[in-house]
Amino acid sequence: MKKIPLRVLFITIVLFFVSGGLSGAVVYHMSDAAEAAKKEYQQEINQYLSEKDMKIKNDLSNVTQSEIQRLQDETKKYLNEKLNQDYQQSLNQKTEEIKKVTDQKIEEIKNYIDQLLKNQ
Repeated sequence: MKKIPLRVLFITIVLFFVSGGLSGAVVYHMSDAAEAAKKEYQQEINQYLSEKDMKIKNDLSNVTQSEIQRLQDETKKYLNEKLNQDYQQSLNQKTEEIKKVTDQKIEEIKNYIDQLLKNQ
């Protein structure tokens, strides 16, 4: 077996500890970064939750106003359609009554004329 020179052994041991130290430092920095991210995200979530209800209230207020307007527009349109239908039906009914009475009077006058001519 060959003997490993002391110098190579020393350099190997030093490199082992240096690389181990670097790995430990990298792990330490990653842990710090993860903890910092957790704290930052926790603050963002807390801020979001504290503002959430107010944002929802504001957004719902806008939605509510637009839905009230939609309700009024649609029901007003429906009312106007129904009123126009009722008016048209009533007008048609009255028109028919007038035509019927007019037809009766025309017939009455024709009979009167016929009677007058017959008596002469």
